[in-house]
Amino acid sequence: MAENMFLSSFIEEVNKISNLTLKVEPQERFKKIYEGLWIDFDSIFPLNFNFMVCDGSKGVTEFQGGIKVLYARALVHFFKAQTFMDKFVETKIFVDHLLQKEDSYMKAVELIALKKALEKVDDVLAIYDGSLYPTFPLSALNNEKIAKAKIEEFKALAA
Repeated sequence: MAENMFLSSFIEEVNKISNLTLKVEPQERFKKIYEGLWIDFDSIFPLNFNFMVCDGSKGVTEFQGGIKVLYARALVHFFKAQTFMDKFVETKIFVDHLLQKEDSYMKAVELIALKKALEKVDDVLAIYDGSLYPTFPLSALNNEKIAKAKIEEFKALAA
């Protein structure tokens, strides 16, 4: 399943952070629970076009003193009509003091994943679960942390 692909990508991102070591032991029981949650909708509605679907998830760890670590990941599934063809993953780790707007960072990773997947496949409809018309709240103009997250999201959207 894609969980193995995420694990290797996660380890690559962790290795980019200096002075950090990590030992990961995937647990088969949780992997089976995760895989069991996927529901097959193949037979509900006939599809005769190619499409990609992207979705993301995140995890946040906060340390004393306000340091936050955000792990964001995105998974793109590619289908030809009703047949699953391939999957693409993207992961990224963000570390900052008083990190905010975790959802914006996750949306940026989703958009990056979708863009990379689209570069590999022609004639496909791309489905992104986030808003394609992001808003920038007025209060964020004075908040550097929110602005930083939104800039990351906008850069990914504009790329």
